[in-house]
Amino acid sequence: MLVGSTHSTTQTLDITIENVGPSIPGFSDYDVVEIGLDTIVYLGSTDGKLYKNINKMGWEPEVINGYTLEAINAIDVLSDGTIYIATTSNGILYGKDGDYNQYDSTVGELRFDHYLDILVDNDNVLWTLDRDQRLYTLKDGAWRDHSIEPEGSSFEYIGIFLDSYNDVWAYTSEGFDEFFTIDDYDRGLFTFTGAGIVYSFYENGDDGFIWVPSSRGLIRVIKDNNSPTLITASTDNMQTSLVTTDNEGLYWCVLKDGGLSIFNLPDLENQIYTVDDYPAIQNIIGTWSLGDEYVYMIADDSGDLLKIKKGISNTANVFTDDAPYLISTLTHTYLEFANVSRSGLQYQILDRQGKLFASKDLPDNNQVAIEALLPGTYFISISIPGEKIKATFSFIKP
Repeated sequence: MLVGSTHSTTQTLDITIENVGPSIPGFSDYDVVEIGLDTIVYLGSTDGKLYKNINKMGWEPEVINGYTLEAINAIDVLSDGTIYIATTSNGILYGKDGDYNQYDSTVGELRFDHYLDILVDNDNVLWTLDRDQRLYTLKDGAWRDHSIEPEGSSFEYIGIFLDSYNDVWAYTSEGFDEFFTIDDYDRGLFTFTGAGIVYSFYENGDDGFIWVPSSRGLIRVIKDNNSPTLITASTDNMQTSLVTTDNEGLYWCVLKDGGLSIFNLPDLENQIYTVDDYPAIQNIIGTWSLGDEYVYMIADDSGDLLKIKKGISNTANVFTDDAPYLISTLTHTYLEFANVSRSGLQYQILDRQGKLFASKDLPDNNQVAIEALLPGTYFISISIPGEKIKATFSFIKP
């Protein structure tokens, strides 16, 4: 009988990192867009340069005729190739193929030439934050300030995000608000102020959730008929700054203080890999996947663009009932036990609640097939009647 522990233990992850970006002082923002048959990654830099990479064929500068930019703070690229750029001293630039126009403090309700974030929603409404963290929209040629409520309460926003419902989320150091992008763009009915400092938003379009990394852990937002529901994920108040998913459906969580954790289910209870304090994974401001075996990350201060590939450590681990290891059936088909020479052994597989999934004789090749298991956390032990033994094991693919 297996006696499982209540704490979680993780399998060691080997990662290979390459720096594949252009050589520049630092990054400020990125965007990944599908234009026709091309996948294009755009990078904005702290020295006012914009770069693009078409179909992973190498980096080249994006020409911005007529303007010398001090710094780029944010970019948003539309499916027709139009690029919107929030700058430090040039206001808002928009255009493509080198031909750009400008919004600055001389037009509309805009007060400054310094903007922190920018996006364009599916109704072609422009959203932006100025240096005072005030939220503006441009709709049908008219600017509107959304930061002041009729009662006079002000909100200082640090970022904006567009979800798949065409709703815009504006987040602050104390939570986030949702602006329904309909009617006259009045402030939405949904406000959440218990998130602490919100670092980013993420939505992959497949799991039905919006993920909100914050100083109080990772928050999962469920939107059903435009009515959000919040669930704080079980991450032990892990300060996650960014989230992405790879080509195997695994969730990569970049930790605020460096390193990362990788999970295999949306409930985040099944942590399968950790990389703690990895020197290269520091000050990451963006991460994405392009459908291949790599995950990409950009660091703001070093100007590094990291191309990361994961793999399983070849180091054998001692298995004990007090420290069960976790397996991912997304990435592995067999569990192989090593250093086992005794006959008459049995193996047991149980879930987190102690439900027995299998109790069978261990085959002569010491390999246990696990492809029939759903992705999740399972406890595994081997024993002979009346006795428990220790063994080492490793993950293999046939």
